[in-house]
Amino acid sequence: MRSDSAYQNRLVVLDARSGQEQRVLPNPTNDLYIQPRWLPDHRTVAAVLLKSGAKHWLLSTLKPARLANCCP
Repeated sequence: MRSDSAYQNRLVVLDARSGQEQRVLPNPTNDLYIQPRWLPDHRTVAAVLLKSGAKHWLLSTLKPARLANCCP
């Protein structure tokens, strides 16, 4: 999770060994990602998304890159 000086929230995937950014997930509506976790497949991230004052479950498959709100 990264929030920059312009208050833009991003979910960032880092390489565990080098610390280099591997991917920055899109967040065009600037919602807040809360408690992101890897799923056992090592390709999918689950997170709580704070959007318009309501919490939603979010699943993000990294290859291919895809975001999906799985439930409100």
